[in-house]
Amino acid sequence: MEARPAAFAAEPDPHRLRSKLGRRWRLFAGSLLLAGALAWGYLQARAPSYDVQAALLIDYPAPPGVQPLGSKAAALKLDAEMALLSSPGLVRRTLAQLPFAVSYYAAPDSWLNRVWPVLVREQAAGDVPFEVVAVANRPQLTGVPIYVEPLPGGKFRVHAAGRGALRRLATGELVRPVPGARLDQTVAAGDTLRDPLLTVVLRPGAAAPAGDGAHYFFRLRSAAALAGQYRARLRVRPIGHGLRLLELSTRGPVPAKEVQFLNALMATRVRDDLNLKNQAESQTLARLDHEIRQLVAAKPKAVAELSALRPADSAAHAGPGRYPRLLAYLRAHGRGPGRGPAPADAAATALLQQLADLHRQRASLTVNPNEVNPLVVVLDEKISSTAGQLLRALADSAGSPGRASEGEPPLPPTGNFYQKRYSYLLERRNKVAAALAGTVADVKIVGPAQQLGPGPSAPRPLLVGLLALLVGLAVPTAVVLGQNRARRRVQSPEDLARLTGIPLLGLIPHGTAADKKTMLRDPRGPIAGAFRAVRVSMQYLAAGLDKRVIGITAPGPGAGKSFCAANLAAELAHSGRRVAVLECDMHRPALAEYFGLDARARHGLSTYLAGRSTPDEARSATAIPGLDVFCCGPPPANPVALLEGPRLGELVRRLRDEYDYLLIDAPPLAHMAEFLALLPYLDAKIGVVRQNGTDRARVNRLNELHRHYRVKQLYLVFNDVKLPPAPRKRPKAAAAYGA
Repeated sequence: MEARPAAFAAEPDPHRLRSKLGRRWRLFAGSLLLAGALAWGYLQARAPSYDVQAALLIDYPAPPGVQPLGSKAAALKLDAEMALLSSPGLVRRTLAQLPFAVSYYAAPDSWLNRVWPVLVREQAAGDVPFEVVAVANRPQLTGVPIYVEPLPGGKFRVHAAGRGALRRLATGELVRPVPGARLDQTVAAGDTLRDPLLTVVLRPGAAAPAGDGAHYFFRLRSAAALAGQYRARLRVRPIGHGLRLLELSTRGPVPAKEVQFLNALMATRVRDDLNLKNQAESQTLARLDHEIRQLVAAKPKAVAELSALRPADSAAHAGPGRYPRLLAYLRAHGRGPGRGPAPADAAATALLQQLADLHRQRASLTVNPNEVNPLVVVLDEKISSTAGQLLRALADSAGSPGRASEGEPPLPPTGNFYQKRYSYLLERRNKVAAALAGTVADVKIVGPAQQLGPGPSAPRPLLVGLLALLVGLAVPTAVVLGQNRARRRVQSPEDLARLTGIPLLGLIPHGTAADKKTMLRDPRGPIAGAFRAVRVSMQYLAAGLDKRVIGITAPGPGAGKSFCAANLAAELAHSGRRVAVLECDMHRPALAEYFGLDARARHGLSTYLAGRSTPDEARSATAIPGLDVFCCGPPPANPVALLEGPRLGELVRRLRDEYDYLLIDAPPLAHMAEFLALLPYLDAKIGVVRQNGTDRARVNRLNELHRHYRVKQLYLVFNDVKLPPAPRKRPKAAAAYGA
């Protein structure tokens, strides 16, 4: 007998798992081959990508009393810079400066490309034998590869076919879709190809055509498509501990283009920051230039007017009405803020000098008339008060008849006023221009763009191979374990041992239909040997029992209990014992077929239990000496009533005396009432479990029989087991030769 551990073992058995996986080695081999093929195809189809990085320094002024490290202002400034660097507008303006609207590709002439064009690699502009310049403001064909073939004589054949769209590259505007684009023209180098779908200039490139028959083509992309592509690849993140350094990184198939893009992006951002800081100074400088031009243009006219007024002023000094013009000028211009000073006069020297000083002070405080300065307001009040005093003094001296008329023009400023104001404006302009020339941007390039590493960063062959190995092993493992978990039937003796702790008598191997027909007559076959081992184990377990009665049942139908009962009885008979078999499973009788008896016989166990036959009439002799069978006979309507009747007990007691062993082909546990009716007559019970044929849940019925009904002498037979093939042994001579 083979001892079994307790049911429902908590820990998985690694040896059982290894054995289960080892039996599926073909699945593992196929999975590894498939994973390796997919990995190789991925490495061939995946274009290599290169990583490019650059660094920017954000030199922002720290808030008063706050350190830059960890300050909120620094974090906000850094977030704003990161958003600006990855903004669509900045990326689009950067790409507008670069010749990226045309992308070049090369496809080697290989068998893989003939099957499917996967070996296509983007090239730099100088690595193809031609150069394409798209004519601006012309609709161009996009979304279709346009092939270019160099021809003798400096000509190129341009052809394309496919589904595309006609767009304006600068704006991305869709002119019209082109569902079936057809293009095939020949153009000389340097000439313009003019076609309704394409308007470009082709020039000879720096690279010579490859000798492997490679095919070259180019694609045209609009500004919007390019901006979206580069924005998706652009990564901006802070580095360091001072929140002042930004790392810009991107990845692409052509490292030279990625380096160009990052350098242009950083230069554009620095230029934008410088322009923003210079905007206020530029406006101030323009305003000063405008005022200086106005002052220079007005000075000659004012000097001429002043020269014309000097004789009139001299006449006014000679008579009693010497102040009428001055009085009229002060009345018209003396009280308004910002007016020029009145001409000097000997009689009002103090007031006129004071008024002139106030005007000079006011002119030195403001350049823009729109500016509001508290000192200017105070000076305006003083000017108004002084002018009023001067008016009263002049009115007392001049009298009414000598006042100036309201229509006379005002007196212009003197030449000293123009010179002083011009000097002030010029000095202010020079200061603003010096500040404008010395403006430094807050964004500085500290690390120009450069490629990381000598080769591509993706794909990595070692990593792809490792992943293929892991996937090739993990997928079949998951399949095997998933199938094992999904299957609700008993798979192996170890599986049975985890489900129940009932002892196992032995394993019955799987046999062919021919084996099942000859095993009752041939005791030398493998199946007969397995039943011989069961017989020995059963005799050992049942030692000391006199006239043993053994019941053979199963958790459910289809386990092969009748097969086991017939072969175990034959094995006992071959060993010299007299054996009788009772077919008490009256739902699915099968013993007559196994022993070659008439299944339609009028007499059998059912007719005997019903009182219509004698034991001798119900008994049938077999071809095996010492083996008799009580077949079911006509199936009864109520098997339970027959099995519970007294005639069964009388028959069992009689057969105990006549035979060495009495085997009862009992009903399965699905008919529990019938099996319980047989329990009082059974000395030992054998439950038959079939590999891949018995549901795991039904094995619990055997456990219930063992625990709840306290059934003793209960054993198991594992039927129809598919054993792994035995390893083939090499001949000794071959083994010696190999050694």
